[in-house]
Amino acid sequence: MESPQTLRSTLQRLAMFPIAFNSNGPGREIMGSMAAIIIGGLVPNRTEFAVAVRSVAEVWTI
Repeated sequence: MESPQTLRSTLQRLAMFPIAFNSNGPGREIMGSMAAIIIGGLVPNRTEFAVAVRSVAEVWTI
């Protein structure tokens, strides 16, 4: 079963893809760049969360 953090991160990335790839209209140049930055930031966030949870779980189970 997926954790709520994984599902939230995945849904946020999926919601940002249309904004990131359809930013060629007038006034949308900044939105596309911002969406790309948010998508790029969610990947390390998810990785750090997974490492932290596993580390804490190992300490608490001993």
